[in-house]
Amino acid sequence: MPTIAETYKMLDEYQEVMNKILEANKDIRGLMSALGENCIMITQNYGKLMSMPISKQASDPVYYAYQQAENLNKTYQDKIGHLAIKIVNMINLKNNVDLALAKLNVNERKILVFRCLQHMSWEDIGEKMLYSERQLRRLKNIAIKKLTANLA
Repeated sequence: MPTIAETYKMLDEYQEVMNKILEANKDIRGLMSALGENCIMITQNYGKLMSMPISKQASDPVYYAYQQAENLNKTYQDKIGHLAIKIVNMINLKNNVDLALAKLNVNERKILVFRCLQHMSWEDIGEKMLYSERQLRRLKNIAIKKLTANLA
């Protein structure tokens, strides 16, 4: 079971997760484009490379260029794989927090959303929900404990 502090951290990450997913998807598209361009370059030069004698030694410029392109492909593929794992982890975090929030009652969920995700003041939340600040703080503490238990 996560600690209360870890629950707050998850809520902070949850708030940013969609932006991070979009950013990671954009990075993947950029890497895929670069990977495609690199593959096109390898394909276009493959005939030239194969018609030339290749010594398979690092000092051979043809072999060296081919190895550089292959290494670049591997680097792009590794970065894409890393970003894909990152996206899956962020989606899992979002889904876990969504499920945990859904298990709270409406008022508990509203208080956490207003305070932790929308960073509203106690005064503004009190005006919206018609509760005193003291009552809101008490309900938020209960909601955080329930959310922490739901995340376990």
